[in-house]
Amino acid sequence: MKKVFLLFFLIGSMAMAQTAYVNSDYLLASMTEMQAANAEIQKLNKSLGSDLQKAEANAKQKLADLQYKASAPGVTEEQMKQYASQADALQKELESSAQSAERTLGLKRQELLDPILERVNDAIEAVAKEKGFKLVVNASAVLFADESVNLTPAVAAKLGVTLK
Repeated sequence: MKKVFLLFFLIGSMAMAQTAYVNSDYLLASMTEMQAANAEIQKLNKSLGSDLQKAEANAKQKLADLQYKASAPGVTEEQMKQYASQADALQKELESSAQSAERTLGLKRQELLDPILERVNDAIEAVAKEKGFKLVVNASAVLFADESVNLTPAVAAKLGVTLK
């Protein structure tokens, strides 16, 4: 029994010795490419938000006009249906615009961030292999680890990034 316990202890120790961590949030925040990508995403988000606000204001005005027409004396049942149909179409158009803006923003985010994240992952993998680590985890998942297994500075150096 003692031999089995000792064997598990040794295997566990070897696995722990082959584990390192990277503070990817800190690393990404230090990258000028990431800062530029985030700035571009924020700029697009602001522009799309502004366009959406204009569309909402325009739709509100059209809805108010439709309500005014619908409340006028002598409005026929057919006209009421037409006004309701126009109001529904406005609402659907507004929802479609919002979804389109979200989709555009998501695609831009993916277009800008995917190459950066791929480059970081490649650097992490290269540094881990160079140093003989079999497993690298994100620092946010680590409660405690010795600084000697922190690969963040080595990965930053591989990427040419100055940590802030």
